[in-house]
Amino acid sequence: MRYKGVTDSRSKKTGEFVISCAAVLYVCAGIL
Repeated sequence: MRYKGVTDSRSKKTGEFVISCAAVLYVCAGIL
């Protein structure tokens, strides 16, 4: 179920958001 255009750009934004969130959680876990 892949749609080109709006959904594609949304997927890229969501992917970047998830990656940044994971990075923040990883750093926080490292500090704790």
